[in-house]
Amino acid sequence: MKTALQILLEKSIESGKNIAIQKKMSFQVEIKEDDIATEETSLVVTGMASTPDIDRYDDIVHPMAFAKSLEQYLKNPQVLLQHNHDKPIGVTEEATIGVTEGLKVKCRISINEDNVFDKIKNGVMRAFSIGFMVKAYQWQTIEWKEIRVITELDLIEISVVAVPANPKCLFTMEKSLKSLFIESKSAE
Repeated sequence: MKTALQILLEKSIESGKNIAIQKKMSFQVEIKEDDIATEETSLVVTGMASTPDIDRYDDIVHPMAFAKSLEQYLKNPQVLLQHNHDKPIGVTEEATIGVTEGLKVKCRISINEDNVFDKIKNGVMRAFSIGFMVKAYQWQTIEWKEIRVITELDLIEISVVAVPANPKCLFTMEKSLKSLFIESKSAE
């Protein structure tokens, strides 16, 4: 029996359009200057967690490899620091499987483990890497190399790392409400 996600992904492949899976939350907030803390309480980073490019281990993760496990991952969307299960630092808030692009995610980093906030802000850490178990793969010869093409996996976690297996898995930091508030105050 196919899950709703698998049906959506099949329709996405047929139409060539991307699909998005995200948890949505709505709330109203009144912000006063006194409520703005002197330190950041979280950072939001957005980027590619996986692309269908050959990585440093001669693997390609096909975008549809996430079709069966993304829904389960989003039930406990852990973001770790350097794949260390003892260092959870945030959660994935949104995930989009692009049929040709790969897995794009938006993550909220809320625990400043090992000064990860400063490392991200200063560009020392600006990459994602995925932790997974391979469920299915096939071998393909590309440019005289045997490449393992992963066609199904169990996504366990997404990590913020200094050196990713896939060098194209970079993220950018979104501006926080606090930094926008501070910038507008300094412009006055």
